[in-house]
Amino acid sequence: AVRHIITVIVRVLACPLGPIGHHLGVTHLAGSPYPLPSPAMMGMKDILASLSPKRDHSAERTDTVPSPSSGNPLSHSGLLNHFSNMRSKFSSPPGSGDITPPRSGSANSLTEEEIREAERALTEENEERHRQVVTALVDGKPLEGAVIPMHANAGVISRPKILPPKSAAEEARHLREYERVARHAHEALEREAKERQKMDEVQRAREKKMSENARIWHDDIIPHWDTSKTKKKTIQLYWQGIPPSVRGRVWSLAIGNELRISQELYEISQGHAAEAKRLVADTDHSKEGTHTIVTGSGEVVTYDPETDVLSGKEESVKGVHLDLPKTFPALALFQKSGPLHAPLMQVLEAYALYRPDVGYVPEMSYIVANMLLNMEEYSAFVCFSNLLNRPFFMALFRFDMPVINKYMAAMTGLIEAFLPKVARNLANHSILPEIYLSDWLLTMYAKAIPLDIATRIWDIVFIEGEMVLFRVALGVLRMYASILSVGSFEECMQLLRALPKDMDEHELFNYIEEFPFDPKKWEKLVR
Repeated sequence: AVRHIITVIVRVLACPLGPIGHHLGVTHLAGSPYPLPSPAMMGMKDILASLSPKRDHSAERTDTVPSPSSGNPLSHSGLLNHFSNMRSKFSSPPGSGDITPPRSGSANSLTEEEIREAERALTEENEERHRQVVTALVDGKPLEGAVIPMHANAGVISRPKILPPKSAAEEARHLREYERVARHAHEALEREAKERQKMDEVQRAREKKMSENARIWHDDIIPHWDTSKTKKKTIQLYWQGIPPSVRGRVWSLAIGNELRISQELYEISQGHAAEAKRLVADTDHSKEGTHTIVTGSGEVVTYDPETDVLSGKEESVKGVHLDLPKTFPALALFQKSGPLHAPLMQVLEAYALYRPDVGYVPEMSYIVANMLLNMEEYSAFVCFSNLLNRPFFMALFRFDMPVINKYMAAMTGLIEAFLPKVARNLANHSILPEIYLSDWLLTMYAKAIPLDIATRIWDIVFIEGEMVLFRVALGVLRMYASILSVGSFEECMQLLRALPKDMDEHELFNYIEEFPFDPKKWEKLVR
């Protein structure tokens, strides 16, 4: 401990070399590892002498003190020799002899240029010494008595200069930890790069396949839809996903237009929607049951729901604009300034007036929005109107509970038959299908799972019918059966209400195909 204290004190006195040494009047005898203090330094000399143990200094000089060219450079004598040599280098002119006299002049100091040169040389030597110490420690051969120089620049693992320096062992340990973290980070980056490369290769292969399939759809299937839609090759192709370039056209053919909706009818429905929006601008219900309306121009009008245009759920059009910003917000296409904001609003409002018995239901915006991503506005209105005219979707959006309960009972039986452990755990937590399945069905999974996967599901639903939606539900439950079969109520509900966004498309469709449905048996099950 005494030796260490002496080393630190001498190190402070000896560094920086030029400015401190000469201001304190320290001189150096060439060939000796010890500085010669001036009278001003005698008090510190006495302190050092009192801390040092009594010993025979003559023996020490001949036996224990290393020569300037040998010994541990970071030991007591080595430090003194190191700094005295540095001082001699910057304060002794060439050929001046063995004794370095004090610098003359009233300031008794080096010039600023010499001070900067001395400090720069000291910093370079400290950095080199730091590198040698760390290298020795990493190799498992620490230097005895070594202390990492405070001025060393150790990069990301160094302490600020205002803090005490690290010990050699601590510095080496931190360096090893840094190298370990850096190695793991490098390995993680390499894995990510390989995964991205693999995904890119899969994507390129899929795009190439889609391009080939698009030609088949365009040349062979679409021109002969009525005869080719049930062929095995066609079924295989739409299960693989319909190419985006022909998807809108195929959807229109698959859904059809049994309602015979024309462009003129769509425009008439738009006009009714505009009128309904004006009428419900400010509505007060009078005692006689008539509505008093203040229009945008300030005109006061009255109408009777039994005889005037607004005779059903047309008033629901006033909620359309509230739901548009919530529809696929990440795409920004349906926001107020987006290019598909107006078409989405017009289709939804027109449908609410076209089918006042149904009106507008918030989840409709997701279905129409995805249609608009694949077809023109009028085609989207035709497809949406005819899709909701199918019995299952009409019951779903009119909230026909007797019909909906039949489908939910069928789903409960399917879960019990195919996924008994999941069914048992969900039943123990009183998690019924209608709690999580309603939202999935109303948006056709467009809100629950990634849109590209949902769109591929729609390719099949529009051709094979609503039973595919229940097959998908079984596939999702099967995909996360490890959680749903043993999880707590909170864990299960959290998963079912917010399915993972990184869902693997290939894995999901493999699970969906594990649950083949016979259309005739399905019809019997839900009727």
